[in-house]
Amino acid sequence: MKDEQNHRKPFEALLQERTVDSQSATPPGFGVIFQSATGLWKGNLIDLAVLSLALCFLIWIPILQVAFLAGYLRALLKVIRGRKVEIGELFSAWDCFGGLLVYLLLVTLVVFVLGRIPVLGGLAGLAVSVAATPGMYAIVDRGSAPLVAAGWSWKVFRADMLTWTMVVVLGGLLSGLGVLALGIGIIVTLAWGSLMSALLYEQQTNPSS
Repeated sequence: MKDEQNHRKPFEALLQERTVDSQSATPPGFGVIFQSATGLWKGNLIDLAVLSLALCFLIWIPILQVAFLAGYLRALLKVIRGRKVEIGELFSAWDCFGGLLVYLLLVTLVVFVLGRIPVLGGLAGLAVSVAATPGMYAIVDRGSAPLVAAGWSWKVFRADMLTWTMVVVLGGLLSGLGVLALGIGIIVTLAWGSLMSALLYEQQTNPSS
């Protein structure tokens, strides 16, 4: 019941509460996140593989791919919260489609501009991509406005740069391991790596979960 009440609160109000909570709470380390993600992945392997397979087909549809990505992220959060997921989850996030589209366009623009800077531009672009990850979940999960999500995302990233960087970068590498198996294996590994960033987000917005 407490979790349901939290999800009904405006994101901005919840942000204030979690900002206070996070100052006294010890953030989970990468090892804890990795072990938890692995356990969830193993326990929901079939459902997640089917979901990932469907996403791999739908992700090629221009623009609408953002809505399907939002549905996928929302499905990962449901798995973390102990709920069963189905393919239909991919079509359930039209409510945040516009917000996530604007957010991703802004992030892409910033990364593109930074990429024009010699030598350090690539690293700066990678840092922005990592720092923007929490905001994606804020939009999908809480319905946050793009600029509000961006500000919160930077604050969360700055408070725990190392863990977020390891989770996003290594999680991405883990997700991509399936490509080595003729590309087909990604339907198995995609959720494994993606669950790590979803778990870290969940821990920082709902520490009691």
